[in-house]
Amino acid sequence: MPIYSFRRLNDDDFEDAYRIIVEVTQWLLDKGIRQWLEPFPALLYAQRQVMGENFGLFVDDQLASVVSLIDDRPEYWSEYLPKSRFKWLATLATSRKYKGQKLGELTMVEAEQFLARDGVPAIYLDCAFGDGTLPVFYSSLGYKLIARKDIAFPHGTFDSALLRKRLNRR
Repeated sequence: MPIYSFRRLNDDDFEDAYRIIVEVTQWLLDKGIRQWLEPFPALLYAQRQVMGENFGLFVDDQLASVVSLIDDRPEYWSEYLPKSRFKWLATLATSRKYKGQKLGELTMVEAEQFLARDGVPAIYLDCAFGDGTLPVFYSSLGYKLIARKDIAFPHGTFDSALLRKRLNRR
């Protein structure tokens, strides 16, 4: 039976973590899901690493899934974001090597539990709405759709969804 662990990524984990992001970016594009048109910039991911914002789910000591838990307030969602404390969940990606094992869901649960223990009252995230695949995934995990709108980025305009989940303190 596999052993699962969730923790903040060490610097030694960075290359494997970024490799997962690149792999999943291509997989999403191949499926026609416009979540990311190119991998998240390595320099920005490295900055998150320095800030201690990158986390991973490990299966038997092998990095399987990554997520960033950041203090971000994207301007394009500002009218929907609270003034109170929350975390922004970003760049969730699970290696295709582990497809079908529901590790994305497990990573979300572990991230939520980590933040709840830290007293964070809510988690926000955004994703491409597209055909609804990603919002349905997050809704199945208890996230509520807060808003939907087109957001213009330098590389295109995205039909985007903002979702929130309130966390229970543990």
